[in-house]
Amino acid sequence: METQEFHCINCDEMLTFEEVSSQTCPHCGEHPTMRTFYCQGNGCHSKDTQPRHDAYGLFTGHYCDDCYENNYPYRKDRYDYAAAGERMDDDY
Repeated sequence: METQEFHCINCDEMLTFEEVSSQTCPHCGEHPTMRTFYCQGNGCHSKDTQPRHDAYGLFTGHYCDDCYENNYPYRKDRYDYAAAGERMDDDY
């Protein structure tokens, strides 16, 4: 019978089945099967993050609410594609 290897998704340490079942990695203290995303703001280590997107809809990373409001390096306003470049109709 083949044995399975379990690795913590956060710290990549090898775990026993019992450690995975306990839902806490003994090496990093995080949940071993769910990725923990930390804020990407300068010097912030918050775990309370949300995926953020720039004005063009491109994924820019995970930021907490405080860093998103005060420390976010990308444009937050939505890009107006209709106002950019040439248009086919004459009502401009």
